[in-house]
Amino acid sequence: MTVSFIGHAAEAGVYSYIGLSLYSNIAGWWSWSFIILQCILIIVGRYAAIYSSFYFFKIFFKSNTINASELAFIGWGGMIRGAIAFALVMKIPKIGSHSCTGPAQDCYSDENYSLVTTSCLAVVFITTLGFGTSMSFMGKILAPPKI
Repeated sequence: MTVSFIGHAAEAGVYSYIGLSLYSNIAGWWSWSFIILQCILIIVGRYAAIYSSFYFFKIFFKSNTINASELAFIGWGGMIRGAIAFALVMKIPKIGSHSCTGPAQDCYSDENYSLVTTSCLAVVFITTLGFGTSMSFMGKILAPPKI
């Protein structure tokens, strides 16, 4: 019970930080075409990776353990992007910051950094709200419990 409480508190803290970051980046550069392209690439890439790796390993191991609808559910669950993606974006060096000690081509300008940050925040919110909130519904459809 204590570990569950700590887990929920940490999750609330992480999403509060991401929410505050979204609020502080409202004035940043938003490119909805870039955000939609990222979402499409995430969906296509996730399903391509899941199905290709499954059928590749199926060549070597003949047992049928997972069916196509269960693979689709695994892909659905893998769509959720969150704190790790945002933390990695926050580690990108920006020109003028203390983390940008190398040549200028290794660092992002303010405009490019703003685009990457805002698009990552949008993808985190879209995938968390869209895919995350529908997990139980899709679980009932794609991978119903076996009785």
